[in-house]
Amino acid sequence: MSYFVGGISVLVSVIVPVYNVEPYIRRALDSILGQTHQDLEVICINDGSTDGSLGVLQEYAAQDARVRIIDKENGGVVSARQAGLSVAQGGYTTFVDPDDWIEEDCISLLLEENKKYGADVVACGRSEDADGRCRIRPNQLSDGVYSREWLDAYPEAWFVGENFYSWQILGGLCTKLIRTDLIQRIHSFVPETVTVSEDVLATISCIAQANALLVINRPLYHYVYRKHSATTVEHELPRANFIGCKEVLQKYYAKTDKAVHCMNVFLYNMLLQRHYSSFSTQMTLFPYKKVRKGQRIFIYGAGTFGRVMYDAIKRNPALELAGWTDKYWSAGEFTEFPLVPTEEIYREAYDIIVIAILNESLCRQIAEELVGKGIPRRKIDFVQKDAVLEGSLPDWLAE
Repeated sequence: MSYFVGGISVLVSVIVPVYNVEPYIRRALDSILGQTHQDLEVICINDGSTDGSLGVLQEYAAQDARVRIIDKENGGVVSARQAGLSVAQGGYTTFVDPDDWIEEDCISLLLEENKKYGADVVACGRSEDADGRCRIRPNQLSDGVYSREWLDAYPEAWFVGENFYSWQILGGLCTKLIRTDLIQRIHSFVPETVTVSEDVLATISCIAQANALLVINRPLYHYVYRKHSATTVEHELPRANFIGCKEVLQKYYAKTDKAVHCMNVFLYNMLLQRHYSSFSTQMTLFPYKKVRKGQRIFIYGAGTFGRVMYDAIKRNPALELAGWTDKYWSAGEFTEFPLVPTEEIYREAYDIIVIAILNESLCRQIAEELVGKGIPRRKIDFVQKDAVLEGSLPDWLAE
């Protein structure tokens, strides 16, 4: 039986977009249906799956009346989430991706902690699980409640922050419990042309419109790394993805000069990772000021931006790749890439190490570690916010 917090029913809607995840969906559903908070509606959107995913959903729906299936043609994750939100009836809504899972007390803990505050948005931490190894990812904001007045006064403190580029609040919808009428209103404006960072737009916009934000950094959500087909670097996104991001953020978030600045930092970050050609003519290797033509480059970092730099150096006839490594170079998620052990940094001949990580404070930390182990400071370059912002947004996005 439902009870109420601050006049809001605590029936919780859990939205699960499903597309070709037959081997993984059972674990996700078991973790949702096994929640200690039982007052749930589990809305599973089969987004045109061509495997046996729909059959698994039907099996669960036959066994548990809380499971509801929406079967639709493939339209992408924005379309799938919107279909679920259009029928959601809970006082709050959360999201679970079908190859992830949540701790059994996830929803009850978020609800219980929020009883005293009635915040529109509750954010938890997450565990990133890969090859039996877990990386705990808390929010950069400390545990506590953040009022509407504080959110308005310090927009940079809860979005990208002053370190280029670091999340203050984890961007995904899946680590959030959001008042249903708020996420329904916001998400309806996220265009289907946005296929990357669509959840960031919804999350940031909801916080920008919320009465308060409650942060609980316990890692209640488990993001499971799933190896996909081998590609050296993700394809560049269509311009419509970036234009859609800017339009949504302008509508809900970018109301002050500080917020506009943060929005631009976010756009630069997206472009660096998914439309690098926008900067490819601005210097030898944007945004690295120390890199010159004819140099041998060693890359540190194999995340998305590290892969972009690998591709950019390989394509640039004026540069030579000396090597590529990452702190987790031997992890299963990196077996597709030609990484070498980190010790090779101290053996290989090269002109410059570029630290290919879009988090300035972490870059500085790594640079100090390298200097401490004998690498000359003059041979280290990393991403600095000021250098990035000296570049120009492409005309089609700056308008």
